[in-house]
Amino acid sequence: MAALDGIPPDVMAAALVVAGSLVYPPLARRKLVFHRCPFRQITGIPCPTCGLTRSLALASRGRIIPAFRQHFLGPPLLIYLLWRVSVYLVNREDGRARGREATFSWKEEDRTVLACLVLVAWALRLLLFGRDKRQDEEFWKALKGQ
Repeated sequence: MAALDGIPPDVMAAALVVAGSLVYPPLARRKLVFHRCPFRQITGIPCPTCGLTRSLALASRGRIIPAFRQHFLGPPLLIYLLWRVSVYLVNREDGRARGREATFSWKEEDRTVLACLVLVAWALRLLLFGRDKRQDEEFWKALKGQ
């Protein structure tokens, strides 16, 4: 674990999310990950984050339009996460982070803006696509390039 010492938690989380977006489809195909939303199964309405994992998985494979169809914030979130990791890698020295550029902390305003973005994306999704019961099928088609 010595190699992980000094890596800021947000950079570690960003790297894990990006890695997870790459391994999610093969794991989901083999039913090794839980990929059904409990909120959606109970209410029949997608939750604010429904489709975000699938969106990240598609965006990480360059399938941008289908990624937006799964969740509006997936592609921008992937870009942000890749940016966070790259800023850390560029601004580290001898395996250690240097300067303010290598660390990051969320301010209260940032969390508020993020929560509002998620809610706006959710409202748009509900208005444009409704309950959209074919989301899983569209995900697998998009991965195959159909």
